[in-house]
Amino acid sequence: MNVDPHGEPTRSEIRQSRIIFCVFALSFLSNFASSCADIPILQLYEDAICRTFYANKSERAPNVEDRQPCKIPVIQDRLAYYIGYKSTFDAIARSSQVLTLMVNLMLISVVSRPNINLVRFFS
Repeated sequence: MNVDPHGEPTRSEIRQSRIIFCVFALSFLSNFASSCADIPILQLYEDAICRTFYANKSERAPNVEDRQPCKIPVIQDRLAYYIGYKSTFDAIARSSQVLTLMVNLMLISVVSRPNINLVRFFS
């Protein structure tokens, strides 16, 4: 780091460090906002899986307020499966927000059809 004769950083170095800080702060806030947006999407996945599961059973589907019937291992296993696919496609589509939206919409439509073979669907 260059310093002037008095030991202080130069103006260009101060400006450069401010720019670097702003880029990192913007990147952090963007990633944080993206992570916060995943929470409602995961809840939508869980709701769709839960409704589909109980629609195929003779039992009545749970209320929106009552989340406990949706916490059974069968539903949570299927949710974890779709989260894995979502994470994979988000990593592939990180540079394209439009493609990420399309993947989310596609996965929501797949979640509502429990008998679809996902390996054949994505190949």
